[in-house]
Amino acid sequence: MKRLLQILVTFSIFLPSCEKNTIPVNNIPEGYPATYSKLSSGILTRMRSSYESRNPFVTSSLTDYGFTGYNGDPLGVGIPPYQGQTSQTEAEGIIRSFVKSNGLETGVKNPDALSFNQAFESPAQDGIAGWYFNTYNQKIDTIEVLNSSFSFQVINGSVTFCLGNWFPDIYIPSDFNYSIEKAKKSLIGDVVSHSSIAGQISDITIKQADIDKSTTRLKILPQEIKNKIELHVCWEINIPGPVYYLVYFDVITGEIILETPTIFSF
Repeated sequence: MKRLLQILVTFSIFLPSCEKNTIPVNNIPEGYPATYSKLSSGILTRMRSSYESRNPFVTSSLTDYGFTGYNGDPLGVGIPPYQGQTSQTEAEGIIRSFVKSNGLETGVKNPDALSFNQAFESPAQDGIAGWYFNTYNQKIDTIEVLNSSFSFQVINGSVTFCLGNWFPDIYIPSDFNYSIEKAKKSLIGDVVSHSSIAGQISDITIKQADIDKSTTRLKILPQEIKNKIELHVCWEINIPGPVYYLVYFDVITGEIILETPTIFSF
C-alpha cells in the first residue's frame, strides 16, 4: 500500500474475480499481496482536475484508482494545432515525455522502460496527423505483470489518449510457500469443466500425466475485488490437452486466484 502514503493510494484493469480456494497458510508476509485502493471522491476530483489541466488535449481521464484510463464519456477537448507529420521516433519520444510528466497517474517510474509492440500511423488529413501505440506489459526484473499494457494516441504532436497503467510498488516475497512442484501436485485430481455453445458441460479430471506436460511461468496477477486491486505473485500453470486449462496459483497463500479454459468447446 505504499502508494496510499503517496496519494492515499491508487490500475485501470478489471479482471474477472473467482472464488478463492483457500489453503490455510500461516507464513504470509506482512503487506502481501501489495494492494491499491480506490480513492475518495475528493482526492479523485482534485487529481482529475490537475491531470486535465496539465494535459489539455487528452480526451481520457483517470480511473477510480487514480490511474490513466476511462472515466465515462471522452472529455470534450480541442484538437492540437497541426504542425506537420510526426515520425514514429518523434511520437515515441512525445509519449515518454508525457509519461515522465504524469508519473503518478501512469505509475511509470522510468519512461525508458516502456517498450512498444505495435505502432500504427494515420496519414495527415484535414489538419490531423496521428499515431497509435500499444506497449508490452510491465516487468519487474523478468516477471511479467499481466494486463498492464498501455494504449496511446498521438495527434499533431501531442498525446491525446492514454489508457493503462503500471504499478509503482509491487511486493515480491523472497521466499515462496509453494514451489512449482508443490503447486502442480496440488492440482492433481481436480475436476475442470468446459462448456459448449449449447451449454453442455463436460468435466475432466487433472491427472499426473497432464501435469507432467504442463508449462509454468512466474507472473504477477492484478485482481480487483472489493474496491481494491491486489497484486498476487502466481505460478501460471498451462495444462495442455485434453485438459486445456490455465491456472494462476498464488505462491504464498496457495489460492487459485484465476482459472480459465484455453479452448472453446462446440
